[in-house]
Amino acid sequence: TSAPPIESVDALAKYFAEQIRTFQPRAPWIIAGYCMGGTVAYELAQQLSGGRSDAVVLLFFGVPYPSFFGPASLFRHQLGNRAKGWRQRLRLLLAQSGRERMDYVKWRIALIHQTPDEATQRRSRLEAATLNAVRAYAPRPFGGRVCHFIPCQTWARRSRARTERWRALVPRIEAYYGPEGATADDMLLGAHADAFAQLYLATRARPAA
Repeated sequence: TSAPPIESVDALAKYFAEQIRTFQPRAPWIIAGYCMGGTVAYELAQQLSGGRSDAVVLLFFGVPYPSFFGPASLFRHQLGNRAKGWRQRLRLLLAQSGRERMDYVKWRIALIHQTPDEATQRRSRLEAATLNAVRAYAPRPFGGRVCHFIPCQTWARRSRARTERWRALVPRIEAYYGPEGATADDMLLGAHADAFAQLYLATRARPAA
């Protein structure tokens, strides 16, 4: 679509709420959000619940507190990820032949000079608008059930995601930790996805805290 991206979390949540009510008009609903999308899911749960604590079950998957997405905090996080990525690429390059290294360098140079297609440009505009919306969002207290699936305990200690700040707003939040070694980037991929699927099924069989 050529429509401009929605520029506030409240408006995004309102749009999704309308779509959900069209498909399923009545509660209960299960809403899930991953990473930055978790903030939108949080406001969506607020709007759908209408103050009813039993109307929505909200599932968080590695959702940082909105302040994590501030320019300084996000820059440090991205810098760390890029350094890790370059170290991995360097190890791969050192393991390759001279011809393979040259082909890789040529591919990277071509990628830098490649003009993004229209779909890529639209996606970039959407991501930028959503990031700005999350930065400006001030979450309100929520009385419903929230199950927060966190990559692992080590990730929770070392990351700057500030996931613990959600507890001040959500009395009924429950934390579930995945296997050691999981990160926010791969928690929903491969074997880690199976582990979190089992954690989710366990929450379905367990009464709310």
